[in-house]
Formats: sequence, structure tokens, C-alpha cells
Amino acid sequence: QSQPSVADESVLPNENFMDYLKRITEAKLDILNATYSDIYVASDTIVVRDERVYLKPLNFEDAFNTLKELNGTTHFVYSSLGILKNGEVYFDFDKTLIEFKTWKEEEIVNYIKKYTPYDKAGSYGIQDKDSPVKEIFGSYTNVLGFPIRTFFQYISEWVEFLNSK
Repeated sequence: QSQPSVADESVLPNENFMDYLKRITEAKLDILNATYSDIYVASDTIVVRDERVYLKPLNFEDAFNTLKELNGTTHFVYSSLGILKNGEVYFDFDKTLIEFKTWKEEEIVNYIKKYTPYDKAGSYGIQDKDSPVKEIFGSYTNVLGFPIRTFFQYISEWVEFLNSK
């Protein structure tokens, strides 16, 4: 069952992007008030360029400024994996390199108006037909928002729950 996060997702002063990603992922697990007989998974996705974290945009202007800054450049997408099992937390992540197309300002505006990417880190969705992504180096599902390759590396932690219900 999926539950939205109520964690404060703002970046703290002097917090590096990996510390941020771990803090938010663990906060998502903490709010579950989990019993020790179950397993819980949480994930978060961030866009990072030159150590700067690009979160979900607050509004049109924020989305425009983010896409303008990422325009014609490369950046990384990190999606975390948090697993809570028997009171123990496992944290891991996947990393994908993204190269953006070079767009005119009008193309950025049109993209935001058409796709309203306000719920997406970095102000874009790789799945959008007119996405600003030129090339991807790594996992598509990681950029989509879940590090499936990393998740499968932890099969020994969750496989027992597949047949238990």
C-alpha cells in the first residue's frame, strides 16, 4: 500500500545531496510506524547538477528556472531505496546520467504548459513524449522514480514476503 510522505523535504543548510536523499528516505520509513513482522520500502528521487539539488518545482516560474538551468547540460538523477525489515533500515540508491537537449525558452514554456511537471524532481518527466531528455546513461526506471535494479539486489531481504500472504 502506497502512502504519501509527510516529511519535510526541504534541503537543510550545508546538507549535501546524498545526506539529503538518505534523510528523506529514512523519514518516509519512520512515518510508517511499522510492525516488525512486515517489510516496508520507501524511495525518493532527486536531480543533481554541480552538487545542487533540484526538487519538485513550487510553481511555473520555479519549473522554468530549473529547466533553463539544466538546458543543454548533463546532470544526475538519484533514486533511493530504503527498506525497513525487522527494525533494521537498509539504504541504497541508483544513479543515472542524463543529457538534456538544448531548448529555446519558448520550448521550455510549452513543455511546462503541456506537461505541468510540478510533481517531478528537476521539473521534467522522462516518460513525457516531448521530454527534454536527449540521452540517458543508466537506468530508465531510476529516472522514472524507482531504482528497480537496486531493489532486485536486495531480493534476499524481501523474497520471503512474496508467499506469506
